[in-house]
Amino acid sequence: MWTDFWLAVGTSTAWVSAYVGESLRGAAKILSRLEPAGLLTDQVNRRAARLALQSAERAGAALLDQLGPRRGWGYNHRVAPDADSTAHALILLAGLGVDVPETAVTFLQEHRHASGAYCTYRSPDPENAWARPYPDLTAAALLALDAVGALSKTQLHQEWAASLRPSQTQQGVWNGYWWATPHYTTGMALSVWHTAGRTPLLHPVPTELPAANAFEVAWSVIIKRLIDQRHPAAGGAVERLCALQQSDGGWPASPILRVPRSYPIRHDNRAELYPDTRRLFTTATAVRALSLLLEGQRGVDLAGGSPSPLAISMQSSSDHRPRRDEFAPIVREAAVVVGFSRSAAADVERLFTSLTRRSLAPPSPWPSEQLSSLSGGVPLEFSAVLAEQERWSLRYATEVGAPYLPPRQRALSGLRVLGAVASAHGLARQWRRVHRALAGVTARSASLPVDLRFGVWGGIDQSVDSWQATSTYPKLKVYLNVLHSADSPGLPRIVTGLAAAQIPLHPRTLSVLDHLNEVGFPQEIGFRIGPEGEWDCKVYFELPGWRRDVTESVLTLLGWPSECDALVPEIPGVLRESLARKERSGLSLRIDTRTGAPLELTSTAAFPPPMKSPESIRKAVLAWAEREGWASEGYAKLSAYLLRSWQRSPSSFGRLHSIFTRTLSPSATYATVYLRPFIPDSK
Repeated sequence: MWTDFWLAVGTSTAWVSAYVGESLRGAAKILSRLEPAGLLTDQVNRRAARLALQSAERAGAALLDQLGPRRGWGYNHRVAPDADSTAHALILLAGLGVDVPETAVTFLQEHRHASGAYCTYRSPDPENAWARPYPDLTAAALLALDAVGALSKTQLHQEWAASLRPSQTQQGVWNGYWWATPHYTTGMALSVWHTAGRTPLLHPVPTELPAANAFEVAWSVIIKRLIDQRHPAAGGAVERLCALQQSDGGWPASPILRVPRSYPIRHDNRAELYPDTRRLFTTATAVRALSLLLEGQRGVDLAGGSPSPLAISMQSSSDHRPRRDEFAPIVREAAVVVGFSRSAAADVERLFTSLTRRSLAPPSPWPSEQLSSLSGGVPLEFSAVLAEQERWSLRYATEVGAPYLPPRQRALSGLRVLGAVASAHGLARQWRRVHRALAGVTARSASLPVDLRFGVWGGIDQSVDSWQATSTYPKLKVYLNVLHSADSPGLPRIVTGLAAAQIPLHPRTLSVLDHLNEVGFPQEIGFRIGPEGEWDCKVYFELPGWRRDVTESVLTLLGWPSECDALVPEIPGVLRESLARKERSGLSLRIDTRTGAPLELTSTAAFPPPMKSPESIRKAVLAWAEREGWASEGYAKLSAYLLRSWQRSPSSFGRLHSIFTRTLSPSATYATVYLRPFIPDSK
């Protein structure tokens, strides 16, 4: 299934999948009938049509699998089904020619208001604004009921005349409830009008609706085509739509979805606007617009001698070159910067390539914050240790799972990659124990949201012999989301997993884990395995903000000195403790896998949104390290190397620095700074 938008309840699944699937199904139908024109060859048409139809069919099958006892579909599986999502799902299923569930048709019909229009949700409370009838819902419902055969053409005409025709404004448009502008609702209403027989409208529809983004331009094209079918090129709107297409075939996202309060406060009906972050809704609408233009045309070449934007958007996913071609050289050169020889750095690059054979294979979606909230959506992050004695090593973490798979399969694919890398580097024995500990988290019984953004990351810690500039065998790390939720708490799974790997838990360790579970929640479990048979475990808890009292109480439970200044997330000139108290923070405990005893306590904080240039932040970190008496040459060299890419970026501000940690053990203290390269968005 496709996912897009990002609301408090998560991303949309069924609704977006139905909308995108229907756009692809319609495009497949048009492309399969289109005659060659210019560079739009018959072979390209057939290939694009086949890919589009296959994708639409998979979406339809996924929607049917997801339906279950719910009767209808919703924004996602976390919220109740609604009429809008159900309508779009029925339109897709009917278009694919599959058996449409009668329960879903009945569910949609039950959302008909006494006025004849349709509501998103049903509620007896008249104050519930989400349960009132609106034109955008009505248009989608009528198109769905026509598609499944629940309305005759006569009935559709009657419904149009009774519910949609009167809601046209004097300006000639239809205003929707869930949309920032009237473009979507006007286009949907006109689709009903066209299907119902094109009877006279109350007011003329403006042929030049102001359009501020690609989504609105695409609907403007649809509106022009529906109003005047004699001019299939839709004036200058289609040229503008083609000009907005990006290099990978998609169209840029915009804040298009309007989400008001269900219960307006004192008639305050202001709403939040949300973009389609992954650009799927906008791109699907552009595909609809171009399909409608091509329908019934012979020899149309919209691109003036170039491949059609429609065909490009259909086939572009298979035309991406691997993003590893961009990331692997960065890793190789970073190895040289921290002291590896050129030949050793080549080995480092090969190791990185083996780790990312699934995550960076084409078609590549990176960068994508929606797929991974770690590292701002960039699938690679370096780290450098600041300590009393310099630790010369290359440290990085990277996505390892196939990003287009559903979350559980994505996690399992990442673990398979890590298992293969472990075996190739003589770490198979330790990996078997790690895998046993992780099996419970990825088991089918675990609650696994379909829109999960973070799955499995793999990491490398590869030290450098400063005399010979050659690498020792790497230490392999794995980080896995423990999928904590109110219905499925993560801590019991962690304890069960550690027991499965035969890791005892020291009483002090258990006390700390229980205490952190009361004030925060477990977000991640990690393991590090090495060539000498060593391995250890770290459990990370997320907190709503830095709390000195919590840290001091944890130190007391550990039996360590309770003065926590060594763990305060503060860097002069960058972040102060007072600000860290208001931001997401974390504490993690490293555990000795032989005894279960606690080894280290680490505080984690994010660098704030950059109000200074990356170079200014870098200088502040170096000054901080000097005041703390830490060696920082490795950080200085690595950050200087990565800074070059940020200096070439379009903005002088950016997140070269992502997070930093401070670690305390009975014998030492140190800090770690995490750095990311600038990667241009391929979208």
